[in-house]
Amino acid sequence: MDDKIEGKWDQAKGKVKEEAGKFGGDKSTEIGGKIDQGKGKLKEGFGEVKEELHEQVGSPRRYGMDDKIEGKWDQAKGKVKEEAGKLGGDKSTEIGGKIDQGKGKLKEGLGEVKEELRDEPVDR
Repeated sequence: MDDKIEGKWDQAKGKVKEEAGKFGGDKSTEIGGKIDQGKGKLKEGFGEVKEELHEQVGSPRRYGMDDKIEGKWDQAKGKVKEEAGKLGGDKSTEIGGKIDQGKGKLKEGLGEVKEELRDEPVDR
């Protein structure tokens, strides 16, 4: 599914979850819904950036940029997850978010290496 569409869908689900939490007096569910909406907005924005990049540059994969972009995206998702864990008092989610951020940094670094290799002349 397209990131923009997925992001809109996540926002809609988050809104329903938030309203259900308000209706039921469950603050945790309400906050979870708001977090899901934020994640959806991030995902939608990421889809827009990818789409614009593809229009401007062509396929980002051939430049190693796809890994860099996905790495940044993973870092952002990890940060949201970490903060959600802190808000909800869930150490496991908080730590998982930090791990996701680390994976994102690695993926971004891989993209940078690919980009460097692409720019290097080939000796034969």
